[in-house]
Order: sequence, then C-alpha cells, then structure tokens
Amino acid sequence: MNKRQSSSQEEHSVCLMSSRSSAYAGPTPLGADGLPLKSCLSSFQRRCSNSRLSLLALSAECEKDNCCTQEGKQSVSFGAIEVRTHERMLGDHPCVSDGAPVTLGWKYNQQDAMPVDKYERARGPTRQLDQLRIPREMRVQILLEHANVPLRDVKEAELSTLKAR
Repeated sequence: MNKRQSSSQEEHSVCLMSSRSSAYAGPTPLGADGLPLKSCLSSFQRRCSNSRLSLLALSAECEKDNCCTQEGKQSVSFGAIEVRTHERMLGDHPCVSDGAPVTLGWKYNQQDAMPVDKYERARGPTRQLDQLRIPREMRVQILLEHANVPLRDVKEAELSTLKAR
C-alpha cells in the first residue's frame, strides 16, 4: 500500500469515527450482515467536511455502500396530530416584560386526533414573534376571568417579578 492510499484510508476512518459521535453510549447497532450501520443523513457530509476527505470520495463511498441510492433512502412520515388545550394559570417566571406571568398548568382537554393534512389546512397562517407576546392587560384578563386567580395574587406576582429583575 503506498503513502497516498494509506493517507486516504486514515482520512476516511477519521470521517467515519466523527460520524458516529452522539449522545448514545450503548452498543454499536449492527445490520443484518453483522457490520456496523452507517448513517445516510446529510449531516454525515457536514460533519466530515472538516476533514480532508473530498465530497467526491464521500459520493463514491455512498455509491459503493448503497446508502444514498433509492433502495437505501430512509423517510419520515406523520400520521395524526393530537392537540391538547392546557389550562392557563399564574406563573412565576421573572422574564416577563411587564406584569404577571402566565404559564400552562397540568390539566388539559384532549381534542380528537386528525390527519396532518387536515390540520395544516385548518390551522391558519404562522404567527410572527411579536404576535406571540401577550400584552399585560390581556394577561391580567386571562388570569382573572379564565384562570380564576384573585386580583391580590396577580398583584403579588407582578411585585415578585419586579424584584427578581
């Protein structure tokens, strides 16, 4: 084996080792042939981009192992969406911009499951970040009318968040 081939194999093994780094500490998963499974995810190429292994070499390796061909492709699909509507209650998080914080409680109402496509058609447009913030007055109204929190508790929470900031 000449020096060029040896160098190429070393780079390749570094790439494969880095592709296996994860929080999983169990035994290496093995395929039906008894060999360790290889990732076919695109992040494999990104993680290997720091090594000197070229994309051409990666492509050749993928073709050799059939991990990027049609028969080796993997997919993810979703069946049904389950929506839970949680109770709202007085929170304790000090990072609220003004007033008392609102948080989700443990109680919830489970809605009927629906197919993903039906949910996507019915859900409406995605809201902008500024539309997700609840103004102080509306939070007080939610706490008083919907969460049945006494006004005294709302005022105490407001003071508590002021002190924490």
